[in-house]
Amino acid sequence: MKRTVCLKLVYQQDAFEDLLETQRMFSDACNYIVTFVVQHRCWNDYSLHTLCYYPVRERFRLLGSQMVCCAIKKVCSAYKALKIKPDQDVQTIHFRPEASVHYDKRLYTLKGNEVTLFTTGGRVRCSFQVGPYQKQYLTVGEPREGELIQ
Repeated sequence: MKRTVCLKLVYQQDAFEDLLETQRMFSDACNYIVTFVVQHRCWNDYSLHTLCYYPVRERFRLLGSQMVCCAIKKVCSAYKALKIKPDQDVQTIHFRPEASVHYDKRLYTLKGNEVTLFTTGGRVRCSFQVGPYQKQYLTVGEPREGELIQ
């Protein structure tokens, strides 16, 4: 069963700037991946990864390997949600600079009331506020992925 827990991060100004830059670069990478989707009419995770992974890594070096994989997955999910029929044209979608950033279990670590997050400027450490509801769900199960939302 998938559960959602919202946590409010508490961070320093330099960490905020790193997170913002990561968010902008992630959405730029998603927009670049969209060009491959439209050009090749492909939104299958594996096939799209084969088509665009290396060009995206070359263009967005600071994003890192796993973040590029997350961007590909995010674009695929967005196109699958459109449910494009075989005879339909593939429309170009656009990711805003303030779009959420997908973090899988390799890109963040939860320890106590702190989380470390991958950013383009290196890992940042943030504390978070946790209420009784969040505390209950964090003690049960294992966090696997997250979304950074501004």
